[in-house]
Amino acid sequence: MKAGCDLSYVAAPQVPAAKISTMAPDLIVYSLASAETIYEQDVPQILAKKFDVLCVGNGLGDKKESLDAAAALVVGAMELDKPIVVDGDALKAVKPLLPKLKDNIILTPHAGEFKALFGLAPNEENLKKVAMKVKCVILLKGHVDMIAQGGRSFKYNESGNPYMSKGGTGDVLAGLCAGYLAQGVDAFNAACFGAFVNGVAGDIAYSEKSISLLASDVLSRIGSAEKMLLE
Repeated sequence: MKAGCDLSYVAAPQVPAAKISTMAPDLIVYSLASAETIYEQDVPQILAKKFDVLCVGNGLGDKKESLDAAAALVVGAMELDKPIVVDGDALKAVKPLLPKLKDNIILTPHAGEFKALFGLAPNEENLKKVAMKVKCVILLKGHVDMIAQGGRSFKYNESGNPYMSKGGTGDVLAGLCAGYLAQGVDAFNAACFGAFVNGVAGDIAYSEKSISLLASDVLSRIGSAEKMLLE
């Protein structure tokens, strides 16, 4: 929503859904059948909802049932030709699907997730190497973000600061990428702009909060960052 979307929906098991609806009244929350785990049988219910982009993996956890559900969600969204952002634990779920992922999908691994996903050290050379083998966009998060897709221009993002390594800032980034995708920005540019805006918002937050900045501070400065960059 901070990226400019009108509506944002969250599908979650009953216990987290109740907490989310209380903490974030701007979101529309769908409560799934089980108390604390998402299952593959929940996937048709989620995919039946009207949506423009799927963001999967944030807070997912690594239970086999959850990973199976995430993989089924990605496959289902691809069949509907919907753009997808894959973040966090869902990256483990899509490893077997890498050759099938389309060019409207963004993967957002940090260094450890990149190594687990591709079996390679997280550096520029290896990122370019794997980008040539898959169609999707890869946004490798780090002190300098690197974004690659096939033979397209390789991009760096140098905005941001070391204190953005705190939990949750990657979730903000994933949401921004999804928000720009939902508004028709292609996946490569959505990833580039998402990383840039997230970093600028983090720099604004750092100028105000110093080393105490939290992911929620970054989120609250997204509007200031977009205003600075777009106007």
